[in-house]
Amino acid sequence: MSSLRFRVLLAGLAAYLLVISVVNAERPAQSRERLLETASHAIHGTVVRTYERQEKKDGRGFEWTYGVAEIKVVRVAKGSEIKAGDRTFVRYWEKKWVGGGSPPPDSNGNWEIPSATDSVEVFVECNRETGYDVLQPNGFFNVTKVRNAESKSKR
Repeated sequence: MSSLRFRVLLAGLAAYLLVISVVNAERPAQSRERLLETASHAIHGTVVRTYERQEKKDGRGFEWTYGVAEIKVVRVAKGSEIKAGDRTFVRYWEKKWVGGGSPPPDSNGNWEIPSATDSVEVFVECNRETGYDVLQPNGFFNVTKVRNAESKSKR
């Protein structure tokens, strides 16, 4: 194989790998500072419960989960509608690729969905009237898993 042909082949392979890495890229995580700047409200609290509805496969090969987390607010870092001691509900969503082959480029929704008893720092947008949506992808910013009494007793 000639040197020129080999270089063209390598250049083509490099371009292909670059396109593939960009196509499958997820939205990048945001820094805490950027989340705080973008959010209408930032709260710290304990997850009381999550409520979820799953939709099986859509026509494109994804499974969707739509959820609401009930949070007992411990501290408010930003916003005036939510107060410490309140219980508030925040909406989130996520999806998984269940189709064949590679997934098309798209966002997968929210990351690190908390469970009941987890301690969480969460950044949301909107208001009491329209509801609060967790910022994507990492608006559940600081999730600390806390074992509840039930899980402790089973060990």
